[in-house]
Amino acid sequence: MITGESRLDIRFMEKVNEKFAEDFQSEYIEDAVEAEIDEFSIKSTLEMQLDDQTEDSEGAPISLTLAPLVMKVLGVPAKSGASVPVRGEQLTMVARLIPTFRLLSKAVFAKCEGDLDEIDAVLGCGVWMFQEDLINSLARLTMVEKNAVCATLFYATNWFLELINSFSSQQDEDIKMRVLVRLKQVLRLRKMISVVLTQNPTFRPPTALFCEDTAGWTPALGQEGRKEKKGGKGKKGGKGKKSKPADTQTMMNATLHLNTQRSQAQLSHPQNTTNIVEEGITDKQHMVDLQHYRPFFRELDLTSLAVLAFQPTTTSSEPSLEEETAEPKFRPPELLFLLKDLQAKLDKSLMSAGKKRGFPGKTNTMSGLGFTNLLLLSPLQVVEKVSPYLKHIFTHLDEISSYFQRLISLHDGVMDSTDMFTPQAIVFSQCMKLGFQVVSTFFSWSGFQSSSCYSILKASLYQLVCRVSDLSTSSNLSTLITTSTNYLKQFSSSVLTVDVAASHLALISTLAKLGETQDQAKARETVAKVAEEYLARDWRAVSGEKEKGGEFNKQVEKLLVVFLSSSKDVVVVLEQLCKEGVTPVIASKDGISDKFPVVSRASLGVVYKVMMATLVTEVKKLTYGVTKDPEVQFSIWSKAVETLVTMTNSLKTWCNRSLLSAVLRHSRHFIDHFIRHGMPLVEKLFRKKRVDCVDLIKNLQIATRYLQTVCSHSKIIQDVSLSNNVPLLKKSMEVLVFRAKAMLAANDCLDAFVLGNLKNRDLQGDEIISQAGTEDGDDEEGEEEEEGESDVEIGGEDDDEEQEVVEGDSAMSIEV
Repeated sequence: MITGESRLDIRFMEKVNEKFAEDFQSEYIEDAVEAEIDEFSIKSTLEMQLDDQTEDSEGAPISLTLAPLVMKVLGVPAKSGASVPVRGEQLTMVARLIPTFRLLSKAVFAKCEGDLDEIDAVLGCGVWMFQEDLINSLARLTMVEKNAVCATLFYATNWFLELINSFSSQQDEDIKMRVLVRLKQVLRLRKMISVVLTQNPTFRPPTALFCEDTAGWTPALGQEGRKEKKGGKGKKGGKGKKSKPADTQTMMNATLHLNTQRSQAQLSHPQNTTNIVEEGITDKQHMVDLQHYRPFFRELDLTSLAVLAFQPTTTSSEPSLEEETAEPKFRPPELLFLLKDLQAKLDKSLMSAGKKRGFPGKTNTMSGLGFTNLLLLSPLQVVEKVSPYLKHIFTHLDEISSYFQRLISLHDGVMDSTDMFTPQAIVFSQCMKLGFQVVSTFFSWSGFQSSSCYSILKASLYQLVCRVSDLSTSSNLSTLITTSTNYLKQFSSSVLTVDVAASHLALISTLAKLGETQDQAKARETVAKVAEEYLARDWRAVSGEKEKGGEFNKQVEKLLVVFLSSSKDVVVVLEQLCKEGVTPVIASKDGISDKFPVVSRASLGVVYKVMMATLVTEVKKLTYGVTKDPEVQFSIWSKAVETLVTMTNSLKTWCNRSLLSAVLRHSRHFIDHFIRHGMPLVEKLFRKKRVDCVDLIKNLQIATRYLQTVCSHSKIIQDVSLSNNVPLLKKSMEVLVFRAKAMLAANDCLDAFVLGNLKNRDLQGDEIISQAGTEDGDDEEGEEEEEGESDVEIGGEDDDEEQEVVEGDSAMSIEV
C-alpha cells in the first residue's frame, strides 16, 4: 500500500513515519560513545563509519548495534563467562532489522515524494562489528563465537545492500558518494565471508529473503558429502531414507535458525570446539563460492542501477582504503558486481520462459531464489527500467576499451604481452565480457519481435549510440541497427581473450537478427567480418602459452557457429575452412593453419561438429523443383560433395573419436538429402552434362567408401556410441547405390553398372590382410548381405583391381 500508486492522507503518513522512525531508532540505533564494546567474550568495534565527528557536529555519532544484538541472540557468553540474559522480544530483533528499515524507507519515500533526507543519517552511520584481525584468526574461536562472527558479516552485508536499494536513486552528490562507498564495502564484506566460511563450513546463514522457502538449503560441505555418497546404482541409493517435510513457515525461519545455532553451539564443549584449525591458511587462502549462498543475501532492486550513472569507470590504480573512502571512484570491481547481478536478473526475467525445464525433483530449487521483487515486474517493465542504463554500461566499456588501446599502443601493437594479463587487466576483461552478455541477453528478449514493442526497441538501440552519433529516437530502425553494429565493431581491437570475443560476437549477432530482412543482411556482413577476424587470431592464455582446453574449444565453437551462420556463401566458406584450416592441421602432428590459427588438433572435434552440422543445414536448403535453377543447384552440390570428401578423407591421416562421431552422425543426413533432391537433379542434367554428373557421383563415392571403413571400425572396437549410427548410415549408402543404378537405367546406361567387392581397409586406408582361407561356400550364402553393404565405384579399365573378390563390403562400378 505504501509503495503503490494510490495517494494516502498526508497526516496519516506523517504519523506512520514518526512511529516507524521512533521504533527503529530505539531498537537499533545508539550513540557511539566508545570505540569498542568488551561486554562479551569477543570484543566488537565500531567499523565502516562514514560520518566523521567534527567541531560543528552535536553529540556523538550514531551507530547500528549489530554485533551486540547477534551475540545476545546466539548466546555468546559474557567476558566473565556468564551467560547474557535475553528478553523474549530481543530474539527476533536482529531478524527484523532489515525488513523494518525497508518499510521505513519506503514510507518516507512515499511521504516525501522520493526525498530521503529525513533518514539519510543511517547511510553514514557506523556498524558495530568485529576487527579484521579477529576475522582472519577465526579458527581459535569457539563454535558459538564463529557463528556470531559469520552471522554478523551476513547481516552487515545485507544492511549495506538495503542502504544501496534505498539511497541509490537520490540526486544529492554527497549521498551518491556514500552509496558508492557502501557498495565497495559490500564487496569487501563478501570477501571476508568467503574466507570465514572456509573455517566454519557447516554454518547456515540467517534468513534474508522472508518470502522464499530456504528450508531445503544445505551448506556447501553437506552437498559435497551427498555427491560423494551418490555413487550407487539407480534407486538403491535412496532406499530406506525418509524425506523430512519442508517447513513452509519461512517468516519464522530467522528466529528458529538463530535459536538452533545457539543450542548447537552450547551443546559442544567450548574448549573442544577449536579443533577445526586451518593450518594451511596463508595469504593465498581458499575462498568459498558465494553463489551457493545467494538465498541469504538481500536482493538488489533495479533502482540500484542508478549507481552506473554516478561517474565513469576509472582504470587508475586503487589508492589506500582511507583515500578511497574519502574520495571514492567507481572502479571495475564494482562494475563487475553490478553487471553480474543484472545478468542474473535479465536471464531470470527475459530468458527463463524459453529455457528447458529439468525433470521434476532433479532441478536445483535454490537456484531460482533471490528474485522476489524482480518477479513482481513483467518482462516489459524490466526492459523499460533497464533500457535507460544501456548508455551508462557502454560509457564504462568505452573507458575500459580505451585502457586496452593505450596498453596495446605502448607495446607497439602486440596484443599478447604479459602486461595485458595482469590481475587488474583480467578484471577489466571480465567487465567487458559481462557487459556484452548483459546487452546481448537484453536484446535477445522475444518481445522485441512484437510490433507493440517497436518503440521501446528503437529507444533501446538509441541508448547504445546516443553518445557517438547524431541519431534520435525518431530515426528509422535500419539506421539504428547499422549504426549500433558499426559502433560495437570497434571493440574488436580491444578484445584480448577468446571468451570476451565470443560474448562480443554474440552481441553483434543478436543485433543483426533485429529488423527487416534487408537490414539483417547488411548487419550480417559486419558480423561475418568480426568473426573472421577473431578466428584469424592466435589466442594466448594468461601464461602466454597458446590457448587450449575444453573451455577454449567451447568458445571456438561459438565463434564458428556465428561465422558460418553469418556468411553470405556458407558452402564456399566451408570449402575454404577445409582447405586452409582443417587440411594443414591434419597433415602433420605440428601442423598449423595460417588462415585460422584457432583450428588445431585439440579443437578439431568442435570444428568438425560445427562444420558437418552446417554443411547438412546448407544442403537441406537445396530442394529439387522445376522452378529452381538446376545449374546453380548443381554447382552448390558439387562444392558440398567436395567438402564432404575432404573432411572424410582427411581422417586417413589422423583422427580421433570425436571426429569419427561427427562424420558418422551427420553424413547420413547429407546422403539422405542427396538421394531425395540431388539424384533427381543429376538425372535431369545427365544427358546434358554427363561427365560432370559422373564426376559428382564419383566424388561422393570416395566419401562413402571411407564411411564403410569407419562403420567397420566402429563395430570392431565395439564402441556403442559410434556403432549406433552405423545401421542407418549403411542403409542410406545402400539406397544411394540402387538410386545410382536407377539413374543409369533411366538414361540407358545400365550396362555400365558392375558389381564388385571392396577390400578391407583400416582407418588410414591401408589394406588389411584378411584370413586367407575364406570359405568359398560362404560367398553365395552371403551374397545378399554383401549387396546390402555395397558402394558405388565410378571408373574405367584401371578399376579391375578393385573388383577383386575379397572379404569385405561389395562395391558397384560404373564404367563410362
